[in-house]
Amino acid sequence: MKWRRELREREVEAVNSLTSFISPYMPTAGTNDGWTWRASLDGKYITNSAYAVIKSRRSEQSNQIADASLMASVWQTLAPMKAVVNAWRLLRNRLPTCDNLRKRNINLGDEELECKQCYSHNESISHLFISCPKTQEVWNEIQNWIAIQTARPSWPDAHWESFSHCCKEKKIGKLLKSIWVGCCWLLWKKRNDKRFEGKDWESKSLVAELKARLWSWNKSFGSLNNEMEFTFWSSNDLISRIWSSHLALAPV
Repeated sequence: MKWRRELREREVEAVNSLTSFISPYMPTAGTNDGWTWRASLDGKYITNSAYAVIKSRRSEQSNQIADASLMASVWQTLAPMKAVVNAWRLLRNRLPTCDNLRKRNINLGDEELECKQCYSHNESISHLFISCPKTQEVWNEIQNWIAIQTARPSWPDAHWESFSHCCKEKKIGKLLKSIWVGCCWLLWKKRNDKRFEGKDWESKSLVAELKARLWSWNKSFGSLNNEMEFTFWSSNDLISRIWSSHLALAPV
């Protein structure tokens, strides 16, 4: 696709998201559009399938009550709305990863299902953001930066809870949440760059970009002390140095 002007960052993200959603569809000339009942295998409506849908949605409603506090904590993260929305979609498993596209009855070939970062596993939410070897390198770099070791559960909501609540100090907790949200946003951006434009990336460069963006975000939200310099912020062992330094985080 060609554009009359260079796209802004948020426009590139929107185009990539749209491309990811519509690319599996193959329109057929001379064929009319029609309705399909997705709850049955043959696409035809039957009462039993409708009952199963209603029953599953009641179960979903109870799950929504259970994770209400988790979602609320995500929306309170000190990060731009685009990054927060990405985290919300991730934790609700609503990002258009290859496994989710297949669940929507979108036909994808075996090569399209493959993770384009490691080429050793099919792409899914948990693989892309947690268990992919390249993603693991990113989390290792982040843990070296903040000098906090946390468990790495295999599912995003448990990973969020483990990472963002590993410190009881409220101001540190807010910082950890913004790190998690920012990291997942960049991972999704790099995934789209690789899948649609063939752009490779390295874990060290992603974390360096994450540090710069988080510095800008936290400064704009007023959550960092004005005296704190970027060299202090970007060096390893961040959390313990914040604890021991007079350059504390700004009041919440």
